[in-house]
Amino acid sequence: MPRISRHVQPTELNLVDIPTTPAGERPPPAAPSAGTGSEQAPRREEDRYLMKAMREHASGSIDPALWAHAMAQARDDRAAATRLYLQSRATAIRVEKRNEQAARRAGVVEALSGDTNAQPPAAEAPQASAAAPAPKGALSALASRMGGKRLITIGGALGVAVVGAFLVFRPGTAPVPQTSAAKPAAAAPAPAASAKVERQEIPSEELAARVGAMKDAGNWNLLVINAVEWTRRYPANRDAWKELSLGYVQLRQWNDALDATRKAIALAPDDLLLWQTLGQVYVNLRRPVDAVEAFQRATALNERDVGSWVQQGQLNIQIRRLPDAKAAFERALAVNPGDVEALCGQLTVAQKEEREKDAAALARQVGSLGASCPESYSGQTSVVKATQRVDNLKPERKPR
Repeated sequence: MPRISRHVQPTELNLVDIPTTPAGERPPPAAPSAGTGSEQAPRREEDRYLMKAMREHASGSIDPALWAHAMAQARDDRAAATRLYLQSRATAIRVEKRNEQAARRAGVVEALSGDTNAQPPAAEAPQASAAAPAPKGALSALASRMGGKRLITIGGALGVAVVGAFLVFRPGTAPVPQTSAAKPAAAAPAPAASAKVERQEIPSEELAARVGAMKDAGNWNLLVINAVEWTRRYPANRDAWKELSLGYVQLRQWNDALDATRKAIALAPDDLLLWQTLGQVYVNLRRPVDAVEAFQRATALNERDVGSWVQQGQLNIQIRRLPDAKAAFERALAVNPGDVEALCGQLTVAQKEEREKDAAALARQVGSLGASCPESYSGQTSVVKATQRVDNLKPERKPR
């Protein structure tokens, strides 16, 4: 018999608990060690949800409740409210994604636990050995009894049975209870589906009332948000596009105003105010030729539209079409001989054409009305003010 050194102590063997995982689920991954790139995964996931929220915001899909809350926190600061909204929306998307994954996982687990043939009989569980794996013949027989179930599902079920038998043989250890945490998660309703159904039930009249309330309050940010929602649900409603166009003009978002006004005109081509608005949007986008065409459409609908005639004259001076400018001012004066803007426009045309006598006569006529033309007046069109109508704009002075 070999001799054992007295310095060598016998090894103490103890049975330990082995954590089990439900069938169909993978064990949680091990925590990454310090210094690896795995710790950047949560940050990349948050950035992914934030990018999705930004894409939704850019496409015009905005949650009114989250936006209103963000505006209240930012005290009507649109830039700050946008940042707060994107963060809140990214969090909401992450929660919705997590709920969907939990519901999907719960459905799979519930389907597996509901199959009584997939679980081995309770009486056969103690016969399994913890030291030796299940033979291939047993797997084949069990697969034939289950009627062609996938082998990975069988392996998961046998693994649970083996671990259960191991714990049964350990003295003083209670049997592992079966968990059924999937059923409460599966019974929970899908929040995204219910929210979608609720959104479809909002009538056009209610959205119109919201937009009207925001217009009366002068809250153009919320008006645009509600008008965008209105046009998204009812894209053929011309009033929705008209209100959205007005909101963008008040916010001086000219590119957005151009798109909304064009869509409104496509639905209401005989609306005089829409053509006036389109012309003024082109003025602010520095597109005078397009602006002239828009104001021409306005005067075609109403020949007594003095404001649109004056705008045509001022724009034609800018693009050096002096005969057209003179004709437009004459049409305006035919409707209202005392219109100071039209008289000043005629004075500018006479000065550019070097008709000094006509220019002096026009200056005296303007003075007889108790008015005067600006010294730097050269037919420049003005920018729309938030409280001005399109047909009541004054020429803007240029700095000397």
